[in-house]
Amino acid sequence: ARAAPLAEERRAFSSKGYNITRIRYPWKVEMLHYSWNFLKQEMINHFQEQPQRDSTVHIRGEAWPRFTMKEELLEKGSLPALVGGWGPARRVVFNKAEMERIAFDEPDGHLSNLFKGRLFRIHVGKWIEECVVEDVSVHPVEQELYFVRFRRHVPGKITT
Repeated sequence: ARAAPLAEERRAFSSKGYNITRIRYPWKVEMLHYSWNFLKQEMINHFQEQPQRDSTVHIRGEAWPRFTMKEELLEKGSLPALVGGWGPARRVVFNKAEMERIAFDEPDGHLSNLFKGRLFRIHVGKWIEECVVEDVSVHPVEQELYFVRFRRHVPGKITT
């Protein structure tokens, strides 16, 4: 049988107490400091040279009639929606066929990935809301929407 090692002994491959000291050479620090400005300017130039793309969807809606359940709206061919975040919650009704045409861009596909990534400019009467899709209630197999929840987009803030 093998004897247990003594507490004072240390194995040769042990890394306890082994610190790597990094030397900060002044020339290297200065080079990294100045190179970031060049790299940043290259990235800015690259993205400014790209063509401008706008995937904003302009869609007209109506105010959700009071004392109306979403099931009644769906039977009439309308799509109920809720606009929330950064202000008062507003209830909106859209044309269901028009919204489904935007949501399902492939004939046999499911909900489009672009649907949740697009900016929607919703026009209802005199007010206009800029929103992104936060949540969607959709049929698991058929291409059919039941409810959409939007979140207002505030310029300069990250919208998730």
